[in-house]
Amino acid sequence: MLSICTVLGATIAVTFHWSLVAFVTRFFEQASRDWNVKWSYWSCAVVCAFGTIFVLIFLPETKGKTNNQIRVYFGHILEKGTSEGAHELAIN
Repeated sequence: MLSICTVLGATIAVTFHWSLVAFVTRFFEQASRDWNVKWSYWSCAVVCAFGTIFVLIFLPETKGKTNNQIRVYFGHILEKGTSEGAHELAIN
């Protein structure tokens, strides 16, 4: 069963990604006419560079860590004596 962290994280990431795709699709042609194609590509490159820097600085690597380790890192400490499964949500 997937954990709530996995489900919530994937939902937020996919929603954000497709929102940005819709934004770029909607405004790229207009920006290319108003600013020139070169500046449109450079503005997208700058936004991507800032996004990359943000990820490298603020997001931790979670590969190989358990859900419990990730929760502790983000400040969600499990109550003593409860199983990790008690904190999972069933996906229906």
